[in-house]
Amino acid sequence: MLQEIRQLGFAYAELSHGTRISLVPGILEAVDAGEIRISSLHNFCPLPIGVNYAAPNLYQFSAERPRERELAARYTLKTMEFAGRVKASAVVLHAGGIEMKNYTDKLLDLLGRGEKATPRYEKLCLELDAKREARKEPFLERVKEALKKLLPEAESRGLKLGIENRQGLEELPLESHY
Repeated sequence: MLQEIRQLGFAYAELSHGTRISLVPGILEAVDAGEIRISSLHNFCPLPIGVNYAAPNLYQFSAERPRERELAARYTLKTMEFAGRVKASAVVLHAGGIEMKNYTDKLLDLLGRGEKATPRYEKLCLELDAKREARKEPFLERVKEALKKLLPEAESRGLKLGIENRQGLEELPLESHY
């Protein structure tokens, strides 16, 4: 795959959160041979052993359960190690989300039916804003705490961390325009 990307004229590629551990030897071979350069890795990369599907939200920094936050940090550190091995300069993170009812799918459904300017849509938007605002603080604090711990490790490795905006209105960072 990396050879094909290079043949298309790209000098760099990002490795995604769908990169299985079984692909690592071929990736390292292509990087070591100079066939392609890796610009960034999308957390978690490679995937934890036993996970065979793209899983960007497998473990979340914002999670209420300490064990899940520990796993998010552990696999992020593994991603940073791999970034060093493939000479990537950045790691893209998903911060997690606010544990609450899923409003995104309901709003997208209404939009798909052309109901953006309806009272039902407006009511759902107001409800989402109120609930998200009321619940956000502990989730944001957990993300900040995780980043405080990860930043020194990233800096020591010469890595930049990026936080990707996500589609879900329940996800972090918060986006209030929909």
